[in-house]
Amino acid sequence: MRERRKFFDIYIDSFSLDDIDLIKRGDFIVTLNMDHLKNSQKSVDFTNDLKKADWIIADGISIVLLSKSLYKGTEFVSKIHKIPGIDLATELISRSNRVAFLGSTQKNIKRIEKIFSDKLVFAHHGFFLETQEQKIIDEIKKSDADLLLVALGCPKQEIFLAKHQKSLENTTKIGVGGAFDIWSGELQRAPKFIQNLNLEWAFRIIQEPFRLFRIISNVHSFILFFVSSLFDEG
Repeated sequence: MRERRKFFDIYIDSFSLDDIDLIKRGDFIVTLNMDHLKNSQKSVDFTNDLKKADWIIADGISIVLLSKSLYKGTEFVSKIHKIPGIDLATELISRSNRVAFLGSTQKNIKRIEKIFSDKLVFAHHGFFLETQEQKIIDEIKKSDADLLLVALGCPKQEIFLAKHQKSLENTTKIGVGGAFDIWSGELQRAPKFIQNLNLEWAFRIIQEPFRLFRIISNVHSFILFFVSSLFDEG
């Protein structure tokens, strides 16, 4: 059975891939990582955007560890699982018939169109102007997509989805970060044994060294959140 608990200034849901049938058409899904937590501390508006999500699911070992610290000694701890956003998105695609893709580069979108041609009903790169936004929303609605994947990065993708949640109430919505880069072949996903060691971040730094500073910032933020969790009653 699904369970939701307070998680710092937002929430977190118990979830494993076995629970995927609990996701209903039209749900707004956030796959929570340290970038989301950091940004929620900087902006009340972003915190409120995250709270609009129907599902907030742990994406990454740092969120799982913080959950274990906050809810140590409770049954809820055993219900929080690391669910990489790309794995959840892949499973949602397999269960959908009409899929819309928004984000990444024009080059990657062209590849995505070929890879998912049997289910694709809409595709657009992520470099659009604010004045084009409503037209994109109208086209997604017109496509009757049952699933929308948005790869605009955090926090932009969650802000976008929260803003248009009501307009796309019949479309399941999820932010997928760098998933398009991996599906298109622009980047490689970490091998399974590296994933099992929770070292995906190191594999990504090898491919994108500029991300090192973000990782260092995330480690610093994790330490602060962990210390805070020791004094939080949950």
